[in-house]
Amino acid sequence: MPSIYVTPGPVHGRVHIEINFSDTGATFARVLRVLPDGSTVPVRVNTASNSSGNYIELSGGEATLYDTEVPLDTPVTYIADGLIGTTAAGTATSSPASGVVVASGNNLWLKAPLRPWADQRLVLSVPQEPDCVPESAIFFVSMDTENRANRTVVNVVNNRKNPIPAQRTRGGIGSTLNLVTRMFVDRDNVITLNADGDPLMLEGPAAYGIPDQYMSVDSYSVSRLTTNHRRQFRAHSLPYVEVDRPAGLAEGILGGRFADMCQKYATFAAATAAGLTWELAVRGQGSVVPTVQGNWFYSTIPLQYATYTALNAAFPTSYTDLWKGPF
Repeated sequence: MPSIYVTPGPVHGRVHIEINFSDTGATFARVLRVLPDGSTVPVRVNTASNSSGNYIELSGGEATLYDTEVPLDTPVTYIADGLIGTTAAGTATSSPASGVVVASGNNLWLKAPLRPWADQRLVLSVPQEPDCVPESAIFFVSMDTENRANRTVVNVVNNRKNPIPAQRTRGGIGSTLNLVTRMFVDRDNVITLNADGDPLMLEGPAAYGIPDQYMSVDSYSVSRLTTNHRRQFRAHSLPYVEVDRPAGLAEGILGGRFADMCQKYATFAAATAAGLTWELAVRGQGSVVPTVQGNWFYSTIPLQYATYTALNAAFPTSYTDLWKGPF
């Protein structure tokens, strides 16, 4: 019987999904995100899919994927359906029926749907412990005036008082996202996020009144906030226009790509000798690269673990995985 298991990961702003169609003979499977209004959106896959672009190729009937575009603070469920060639091979629905929720923690996210390893959390403040080194941070500062471009063409006709409009649907949001980065590494992370020029995704709590949106960022600026260039704070101004959800496959999560694994294991033989499995690699545990989002150690653990007892129960022998931020 097909199965699907989902685990919300608020620290990374995503949902971890595992599907199993091993007893059906299915070779491909698709996962649909079901929103509270009943509408569905295919979860983007990050490996080879069939011609539809939404079905992930199964290995031994199983697959692991991540929904990095899930809306925050919203209960969602997932439905997986398999294929044998073009023939349906069963379905599975996630539990609980009420859905799982990825909590925002009162933060926003700026994501790259096609490059989820580059996703960045946007915060309003960073809790500081006594005597601690200041943490990295990308601060959400403001969103400028929202403009919605007029595309209706008004034609002036001879000897007619009023022009005749040729109606066109008004454009989406155009605005400027303003950020401040705390450390040089944060500045570089924002630059990397924008480097490929593909559409980004901005999402956050409903309380901010900023709708989740895909955005194409125009030429943007990075400015210093003081004449002392050793002060690492930088201001980023990102003008953008709203665009449709981009099509295409996604690259892996940070720590789960071949490029990340090579920093820890020189060869596949070395990885095998260390006991690394493909499942652990996909989960980001085959690399020494710390997740960018996982840097929020003390401030983000409470999003998933209410007490240290619960935290210790999840990581009973080692804090290595905790540092990597797999939760």
